Amino acid sequence: MAFIKKNIWLAFYLILFLWTAATFGAVYHLYHNNYRDYAERQQNLTSLTARAFDSSLTQFKTILDIVGTYLTSFDVYAENEDTYELLSETVDLDNAIISVTLYSVDGDAIVTAPQVAGSHKNLLSQPETRDTFQQALVNKSTVIGRTYYHEKLDKLIVPFRKLLIGDTGEPMFVLEIAVSLKNGFHYFRTFSKTTEGQEYDIFLYREQDRFFQIAPREKIYDRSVYKYQIRQRDVDLSVARLQRLTGLSIKEIKSSGHVVVHELDHPERRSISAATYIDKYGLWVATEVKKRVVISSFLSQLPVIVLLYLIGIVVMFFLFRSIATNERRKQEELSYQAHHDYLTGIENLFSFDKALSSFLPPASYSVLSLNIDGFKVINDNFGNQAGDTVLKSVVYRLKECIDSEHKLYRFGGDEFVLLTNSTDETYLTRLGDRLCDTFKQPFAFRELEIDLTCSVSIAVNLGGEFSGDEVKRNAELAMAVAKKARSSVIFYQERFLHEYIERSRIELALKGAIDRSELFVVYQPQVNALKELRGVEALLRWEHPELGPIPPDKFIAVAENCGFMPRLGDFVLERALSDMSQLAKDTNCQFDVAINVSVKQLNSEDFVSKVLKLVHKYKFEQRRLILEVTESVFVEDLHKITALLGELKRHSIRVSLDDFGTGYSSLSLLKHLPICEVKIDKSFVSDMLSNDKSYSMLASVLHMSQQLGLGTVAEGVETSKEVAALRQLGCDVYQGFYFAKPMRLESLREYTGQQIHH
Repeated sequence: MAFIKKNIWLAFYLILFLWTAATFGAVYHLYHNNYRDYAERQQNLTSLTARAFDSSLTQFKTILDIVGTYLTSFDVYAENEDTYELLSETVDLDNAIISVTLYSVDGDAIVTAPQVAGSHKNLLSQPETRDTFQQALVNKSTVIGRTYYHEKLDKLIVPFRKLLIGDTGEPMFVLEIAVSLKNGFHYFRTFSKTTEGQEYDIFLYREQDRFFQIAPREKIYDRSVYKYQIRQRDVDLSVARLQRLTGLSIKEIKSSGHVVVHELDHPERRSISAATYIDKYGLWVATEVKKRVVISSFLSQLPVIVLLYLIGIVVMFFLFRSIATNERRKQEELSYQAHHDYLTGIENLFSFDKALSSFLPPASYSVLSLNIDGFKVINDNFGNQAGDTVLKSVVYRLKECIDSEHKLYRFGGDEFVLLTNSTDETYLTRLGDRLCDTFKQPFAFRELEIDLTCSVSIAVNLGGEFSGDEVKRNAELAMAVAKKARSSVIFYQERFLHEYIERSRIELALKGAIDRSELFVVYQPQVNALKELRGVEALLRWEHPELGPIPPDKFIAVAENCGFMPRLGDFVLERALSDMSQLAKDTNCQFDVAINVSVKQLNSEDFVSKVLKLVHKYKFEQRRLILEVTESVFVEDLHKITALLGELKRHSIRVSLDDFGTGYSSLSLLKHLPICEVKIDKSFVSDMLSNDKSYSMLASVLHMSQQLGLGTVAEGVETSKEVAALRQLGCDVYQGFYFAKPMRLESLREYTGQQIHH
């Protein structure tokens, strides 16, 4: 009983399974008995048919013997009228006999009764009669000919033939009795009709020539079927099936006279068949019943078992439901746990989804998603207990902050969601600010005070414009933006979705871009103060067949997020070295090539060896390779990155600090880095003539670089005034549209040619 209480429905299903198994057993037993009954009927019907046919054959054989004896006792040709009268009397013996004919051994009709003009052709000239007539000439016993359609008599006939031997022992004539198939063997139809619904097929076929002697019920009077010769392959398969079923050879089966029951799996003849062999006439007697008839009979008896089965299920169900009622309280407790967060007690994601589904258009509501900034650090530094304590405090403060009509949910981890009916932007902004304000006071854990901030995203669903899943998606997209800004409140905007879709499309397309040869490298010349070519920067470009040209600022960010940046960087590195090596051979012009490398490339263990391998592969001068890194690489691990750049320097590979002034570096850091040059971001260049602070910072960078012996490159130079100002400040190298746009290798070859001639 204790087991049943704890596992009530498991016990129910177990008993249900046993009850079902027992019912299936009863159903199988019913089907098996039904099948066996039909099989026994098949055996009996086959035996009955074989005996009836044998009786008919004996009757016609006896008639042939008696008439044949009379005919050999007088001169047929001299006493033609007596012969005709004898044959006519023979026809009158049985309404099944439609003609009696006396043939010469050459197959010509001598006398026939009744007389029908041209009714009998030479039997040796007809394909339906030739073989069996020849068989009658060498056989002393009665021979059954093939069943065929007699055109003059307009009937299907079964011919019985007997060779008449004279006193001298020489063949004299062949006597034939033509029996009407319809009248002489009507019991084939009768036996079929005696069973319910004409369920059975009964037929005979001749073993020696594989023609039907009597066709199946539906085609028994079809003339064409008696011209059809059963394929030897089908006969062989049937014989093999009988031998496999009985374990006897075909010779033993035929001599035994047993009725063999077997199944036919032919798509057009799925049936149970019984067959026996009439040895003295070389005929197979077979009966068949369609499997669907057997199944239909079985199904007619099935409702009783089904009814008992259903009654049993109903009784068991009510019994177990009664027991289950006593466990309902426990189930309710489990339901509460399923809908609520175990730590804070507020409702969880499951409840939130359920609440969203209750809003039917045109209902309006808003979702505020709150994410704690840097919460993982608390668990890492102070343990999970500290994190749990802070989460409980967060929930307490949020409950104090929100109104009663608001619903607060925890999604797990450091993410909370607020559901409100309000869609007013001003109100929602104030509400989001209030949520952020709850984090202004530090959270206490033991003697510690922990300072935290949060980011809030807001997704408004006005008039049921979005589905529940779309609202959650909108809140997540806005949260991604809010987390970048930190401690901010961000409303969802439609452009967030467009940007996300665009990023997704770019990410999907980017993964095969290299293999599809959509990515290519262009080169922007870098010149000195005398406008002499100093080098080029290798820049990656992407031309998508459907999306068109995709700017680097879009696909580079996607590549970094999806982990594809190392492969892109390797592609640019190898392509640039290959192109520049070939260009140097073609033009005999040597210059530097600057290539951007990402943080993830630098963090790979084999980065230096990979670079050296490519340099040697393309026989490129190491001193002319410049690898550009951004200031952000030093945030990862300053010591590790510095050591790696130092190793590159020892191999004469130079390093340039790209986009200086936009990231995390300071002027004081420059002297500690193993770099050869500083590349000034174009934002400072474009503002230098209009912004004194930008000019001053630019001047400071150039002066400090000169003091440290570092080269300087100014990018984004677009006007002559900018060139003049940079030259005055002592800038070494210039790069920008004022001098040349990024170009393909072919254009660069022409450009270098012009530089050489100048």
